[in-house]
Amino acid sequence: MSGSILTISLCLLPATIQAQETTAPPSFRQEVMAALSKAGCNMGTCHGNANGKGNLKLSLRGQDPDIDFQTLTRQLAGRRISPLTPDDSLLLKKPLMEIPHEG
Repeated sequence: MSGSILTISLCLLPATIQAQETTAPPSFRQEVMAALSKAGCNMGTCHGNANGKGNLKLSLRGQDPDIDFQTLTRQLAGRRISPLTPDDSLLLKKPLMEIPHEG
């Protein structure tokens, strides 16, 4: 009996390891919007201003995440986000001060 338990355990091990390695993509509403809010990016003194700042206008305090998603992914021909090389995204480089942040 202990041999069959060991066999079953060994068969399930790869599935367990694979399940642990798989992670869901970040949620825009739950994670990205929270990070923008925590950093103050969508406040009235920054990009949440009625006119925005530095060519970026977000909804005040993240009140319209759908519009913010469209703004970040579609405006400027999608330059703010780089799906193939996420580390090169303006959305990361500007707040990390890797390139000048004008907003």
